[in-house]
Amino acid sequence: MSRELNKELFPDLQLQHKPSTQPRRERESGVDTIAPIDQEDWQLLVAKVDLLKRQVKELENRQQTFESRVSEWTAAVKARFERFNSAGSRMEDFLKNTIQEINERFANLTSRVSERRLQETKIEEMMSRHNQVLQGYEVRLAQFQKLLHEQEIQLLGTKAELEEARRLKKVPATF
Repeated sequence: MSRELNKELFPDLQLQHKPSTQPRRERESGVDTIAPIDQEDWQLLVAKVDLLKRQVKELENRQQTFESRVSEWTAAVKARFERFNSAGSRMEDFLKNTIQEINERFANLTSRVSERRLQETKIEEMMSRHNQVLQGYEVRLAQFQKLLHEQEIQLLGTKAELEEARRLKKVPATF
């Protein structure tokens, strides 16, 4: 349903849309002849047009106010978004740095543990070799003690034989 202006209320518009061959003064004077309007009706019409103009201006002002509010709101939302975005970026960087630091510490601890295990293995090998050497010395010491004990027994036996032989022969003691 299209809306159209009542052509009887706005005779000026009818003349503007129709090309006229009449001079301007004749057209203006022709308005009175085409549709005679009462002075009261004309004043009422002018008042309504003025009222509509004021309403249009008021709507334009409201539209400008609304547009300024929308632009302020948009700017505020954009600023908030940028703050959140930058905070998110900072948080992401912080988390990346923290994760990297944790990974570095973990790698450091892992290398320390590996190094310590290697050192413990070396120490265990050295202790094992040391124990083997000690056991070897203990075996040799036991052999030497046994040999010494055998030689002491042999020496005592020889001494006893020598003394017995002296007693029997009466050989002078030189020891």
